[in-house]
Amino acid sequence: MTTTTIRPDGIRRTIAGIAATLALGGGLAAGVATTAPIDRASAASCAAQTDATAEATAMIDAACAEVAAGTLYSWGGGHDAEPGPSTGIPNPDAGYDHTNRTGLDCSGLVRWAWFKATGVDFGGVATSGMPDALEANGFTDVGTDEANWQPGDIIIWTGHTAIYLGGGQMVQAQGADEGLNVKPVSSQGDRTRVGTFRHGGDGGGTVPPPSPGGQSITVYATDVNVRSDATSQSTSVGKVSQRPANFTCQKRGESVSSEGYTNDLWSYSDELGGYVNNVFLQGPADFGLPTC
Repeated sequence: MTTTTIRPDGIRRTIAGIAATLALGGGLAAGVATTAPIDRASAASCAAQTDATAEATAMIDAACAEVAAGTLYSWGGGHDAEPGPSTGIPNPDAGYDHTNRTGLDCSGLVRWAWFKATGVDFGGVATSGMPDALEANGFTDVGTDEANWQPGDIIIWTGHTAIYLGGGQMVQAQGADEGLNVKPVSSQGDRTRVGTFRHGGDGGGTVPPPSPGGQSITVYATDVNVRSDATSQSTSVGKVSQRPANFTCQKRGESVSSEGYTNDLWSYSDELGGYVNNVFLQGPADFGLPTC
């Protein structure tokens, strides 16, 4: 059995201000466009239109904050190694080049909003790769029938994605001319719907609440893999960065070292959908959780 070493409370990495700096274009070369005139009608109406889970509300609020801030649409924006507004790429088919334009495209906005809400990054994939990326991070396709949708569902068409607000409305990064806005789902016309994805979805149910009991424990590190079992060789079901989560049990597994500390205890979170090694959790080495 591996001896665990206590990590003192309060030790954490911080990236405070990085997201804000990116959103404002801080540190970028002169001449890089960063904001657009605010679509005040969209900003005023951008909110969950019906009851929503806390997780869905947080994602919607994060997307709506970008609308209210006047964040630009940028083709390829939001697809850097870290989520968040970034400079884009050329789009020769559409006749524009966004390499000097900081912002978000449609899938970049969804990625950023989910990351801001949960601390989990499902990756900088294009819209075509989103179904696989979402399903790998605990989302379920609840179908294309709008009657079954709930606020916070991620709608995917061929070549486009948006976040459902309820009441037939969605928030999206629409395009270079339209920017980030709120529009009716029907504004996509006859574009083919690929699917609609809900975190923890079951084909029409609600997102399950955290398991009763457990402890709220903060993941202090960034980009920590959440694993399907207590080993780094098991499947990564997502990533989490610097946020609290509800952990319900723990078990011993592979020893992991970080910044001079080693731990072989892994704590399980229904909320995150897997195990996180305790070396990445703020507090004692052993939280006294029941054995998984």
